[in-house]
Amino acid sequence: MLIGLIGIRGTIPTAQSPTVSILVENEYLFDINPEFIYSFSIFREKWKTLNENGQLPRYIATTGTPSLAKIKHIFITHLHWDHWGGLRHLLHYLLLFEREKRENERLNIYIPQYSTIPLRIRLIGHLKLPETVQKKIPVDSAAYLRLMLMSEFGKRVTKYINIIALEPGEKIALKSNWTLYTQKTPHLPLGSLAYKLVYSKEKINLAKLKELNLPTHLIGEIRNNPTGVRYNNVLIKKSDLFTTLNLTFAYSGDSSLPTATDLWKFYQNVDVLIHDCSYLTAEEGYYLESHAALEELVSELNQRAINIRYLIPIHISNRHKLSEVAEYIARLKKEHLNFEIIVPSSFSWIFFNENHLEIIK
Repeated sequence: MLIGLIGIRGTIPTAQSPTVSILVENEYLFDINPEFIYSFSIFREKWKTLNENGQLPRYIATTGTPSLAKIKHIFITHLHWDHWGGLRHLLHYLLLFEREKRENERLNIYIPQYSTIPLRIRLIGHLKLPETVQKKIPVDSAAYLRLMLMSEFGKRVTKYINIIALEPGEKIALKSNWTLYTQKTPHLPLGSLAYKLVYSKEKINLAKLKELNLPTHLIGEIRNNPTGVRYNNVLIKKSDLFTTLNLTFAYSGDSSLPTATDLWKFYQNVDVLIHDCSYLTAEEGYYLESHAALEELVSELNQRAINIRYLIPIHISNRHKLSEVAEYIARLKKEHLNFEIIVPSSFSWIFFNENHLEIIK
């Protein structure tokens, strides 16, 4: 699985690092920062430079150069501006350059259900709308966002996009082998989600296949027959010949430490967990009711025996220099941890499979 870190900062971008946007397999975008068009252009150009200089491993280079046209799904964790502010810019780009493509392959935009309620309340309050008008303003988040975008771009924008409101606990088949899961986070009382993306693929046990000396035509029968297939007086079941490879990535969006066991369970058996770590340590005056400190997150993951392979802290506050973040992670690595912590870096890529992880900067 290939994960692109376009930006890693929280709330306010810096000259070296945009705010959070994560691109998986060039198709799945998680959060879209306000400076997205600009930050994506830097991200894309860096890929091209690395590729031209032969610095990309071949199995990564074959995924192709990132482009806006390849993005098929956008998953927004919540409607704070630093997590969805770039959507308008992307839609402007789409209407200028991608209308023909998107008529046949719409851009899917996912938002948490109830995430637009604060926007609706403010709109009604500021404009002092009469009750008869209030009733016409949608409560459903997908309908509200659709109306909001139509007011800016006109009805034509609905020809090119789908807007889907998601509840916690949903499971969505995106395409063959790829599945998305959702869970509520404590960042907001309503309308904030964590996402988990799972790639599953069956692998044939070549050693077992050779041992059984199976005819080729029986392989498909064994895969599709729940009771198994008898060959040379031996019953061969699917589990004898096939194993399932799962690669899993989870992203918390903005989130304090989970207060419900459902969210800890959600992160169990994840390969790569990208989690809000706005702060390095828990200090008085920090917004720990809405965001997490890396120190506490690492301690909780370890104590609760949450089985992950890699942790990537993200949404780093500007009060912490990136050199300070790297030094702090180096100190944490000296402790006995059940997982590895990766130093985050904007405009970088992380490739992982069942055996190893590689970082490209």
